Amino acid sequence: MDKNFDEWNTEKKNISNKETPLFNEGDIWACHVGLNVGFEQDGKGNLFLRPVLILKKFNRNVFWGIPMTHSLKENIYLHSLKYNPTSKLILSQIKLIDARRLKYRIGAIGNDEKFTVKEKIKKLLS
Repeated sequence: MDKNFDEWNTEKKNISNKETPLFNEGDIWACHVGLNVGFEQDGKGNLFLRPVLILKKFNRNVFWGIPMTHSLKENIYLHSLKYNPTSKLILSQIKLIDARRLKYRIGAIGNDEKFTVKEKIKKLLS
């Protein structure tokens, strides 16, 4: 399938000029994930959006985010959320994200679930 990288590049230029929104760890935001190479998760629609969990906030500008999917698969790289059981975190695709990519807040997970996700990430790394 051909990807329209030129369209994403135009949108990325607009995103680069945005103000940085306020966000917190545990928030779930619609995020301009973009068009990516190979098996990296892409955003959807003309704004290239995908829900992302903010796992670790480093400062007001960057965070570790985990993209989400509605995949029916079950494996160690996916984590179903209590927040919305039809949504799963793609743990293997954790990445550093600039906060200007955030579009709007969808919701948040609780501290217990944040702890569970962090433990699963640690397990993947060991």
